[in-house]
Amino acid sequence: SNTVVAKIAESIKFAQQNKSDSERFIEKFAKYYTPIILISALFVMIVPTVVFNLDFNVWFYRGLILLVVSCPCALTLSTPLANIAALTKLAKEGILVKGNKFIEIAKNIELIAFDKTGTLTEGNLKVFNIINYSSNNQEIIKIAASLENLSEHPIGKAIVYQAKQMQLPLYTVENFKITKGKGIKGVIQGEVYYVGSKNYLEELKFDLPDDIFEETELSGTIPILLGNNKSIMGIITIRDVLRVSAPLLVDGLKKRGY
Repeated sequence: SNTVVAKIAESIKFAQQNKSDSERFIEKFAKYYTPIILISALFVMIVPTVVFNLDFNVWFYRGLILLVVSCPCALTLSTPLANIAALTKLAKEGILVKGNKFIEIAKNIELIAFDKTGTLTEGNLKVFNIINYSSNNQEIIKIAASLENLSEHPIGKAIVYQAKQMQLPLYTVENFKITKGKGIKGVIQGEVYYVGSKNYLEELKFDLPDDIFEETELSGTIPILLGNNKSIMGIITIRDVLRVSAPLLVDGLKKRGY
């Protein structure tokens, strides 16, 4: 199945099958240890009774004692059980581990990296501010949303949502073209417009105001530029909301030395 739950279950199953160094060592050890113990037990049972004519029942019992005492069950069972218990507990907490070996080397972790969007943040992008240079705020949102309405990018959806909140009707866009990961070009009422990242408009030779990008970096927002006829009409800044638990998580990791 291609469902998320099925993929998670498959990942856990794979992790349990992906044995750690300790498990592999124990299996290799048991491969040789077990036959040696069996031979030793037989030796204890047979040699004293055959060679020295001692009581078979006594030495048979002692041979069994040797088997019980020397049985490596504690090693062969405890290690995989501990790893399975750890994998199960982590899975319940929403943490997926790709193999038992990663549990054992977790103690050596020195640096923890997070994906920002949707992990440290809520993944719910919203328009934070509108900076206009040649038009009013409503027109900037209206044009940008008309272009972004034809894309599936989360930033575009945030701009379209803002236009809906402002109850702005969208323009019809012609000659629509997406440059993946950069921006959008389209014609509205016979005029060419561009909306996208700083790099996108720089490649199109737009004259960009450097000071405004310093402000957006300090505020932690994403600047989306709208241009027309080689001049910047305005900048829409987008911001994701930080999860309430994110600062506590980061502080907790810092206290633990990460």
